[in-house]
Amino acid sequence: AGQILRGNFREAKQALQGEMSRAAAELRFEAAAKYRDRIASLEKLWDKQKVVGAPDVSYDAVAFYEGTPCSCMAVAFVRQGVLTDTVYLLFGADEITDEEALLAALYDLYKRREETPREMCLGFPLEGTAPEEFALGLGGCRISFPERGDKKAALTLLRDNARIHAEESARALLRENKVLLQLAKLLGLETVPVAIEAVDISNLGAEQITA
Repeated sequence: AGQILRGNFREAKQALQGEMSRAAAELRFEAAAKYRDRIASLEKLWDKQKVVGAPDVSYDAVAFYEGTPCSCMAVAFVRQGVLTDTVYLLFGADEITDEEALLAALYDLYKRREETPREMCLGFPLEGTAPEEFALGLGGCRISFPERGDKKAALTLLRDNARIHAEESARALLRENKVLLQLAKLLGLETVPVAIEAVDISNLGAEQITA
């Protein structure tokens, strides 16, 4: 349910598919059928949720949330009024999140994608870079800063999703740090380990040892 509320329909579907396969393998066919029905219901919900505009509307939306210790930039791809994909770019506490760094991250993202947007809607202002200059690096797309309407609503929702993603990452980092602190205490280390190397010792017979 949490994945669905956060818009992570693909992750929720994959989890349900895993449960369905597990139930079928264990011959729990009634449970497998229930998971199948849940997947079908999820797909219907997804079809409704991912429609965000008119059929002739295509654009990319970019929103940024700055938090502690994690910040997140979210990029949503809308094609023919349908949300086709969302990418989340995380920034740690030790990473710079000024305008130059955010634009560099966007340039890098679009270098790895085959498609250049016709329009990019930004949820934050450009103070040190002219929109025209930024657009040239993206193939000359139109840069806009929506103040109202569906695109503004999409940016607001996207920023909320970026905040949730950043907060979840921060909680995961906190859990990881607690584990590392416990490990350091158990091993009598003065600082938490950065890397751990393990060696598998195998015995050949009673005397021969190989690593």
